[in-house]
Amino acid sequence: MRLTLCTASITDNLTTTMKAVFILLLTLGTAQAQHDRIVSGKISDAMTGMGLEGATVVLLERAGKGIHTDVEGRFTLTLPADKLTLLVSHLGYATQQVLLPISWDEVIHVRLKPVDNQLNEVVVVDPLSASCPNSIRRAKPTA
Repeated sequence: MRLTLCTASITDNLTTTMKAVFILLLTLGTAQAQHDRIVSGKISDAMTGMGLEGATVVLLERAGKGIHTDVEGRFTLTLPADKLTLLVSHLGYATQQVLLPISWDEVIHVRLKPVDNQLNEVVVVDPLSASCPNSIRRAKPTA
């Protein structure tokens, strides 16, 4: 009895299998990309309409996913296509939550309202003589 091995058949099967795996991986990558969405917008002062540079836009559901606005108050984030909440804040303004519906790809405009946060007291410490109680100066705000 003689055993003949046909290498052409094995090579064809291997090539077909590799193509199928490649197409499967490509499809999975495309499916993942379809589940992301780009959310962009502008954060501005509610009184003046001016863009707020350095405003923070954070995804509430995922810690660490966020960005600061540019000089004109604009931002762009890539987010999963889920129902999400953005937390928008800036020093001197009331923090605002923005609910994004599922699969929503549009530009949003958030207008933050200024808040009046006055300091009750300012403490200035001289770092060179911090151990000396006389180095602490307290100042009350003037009206």
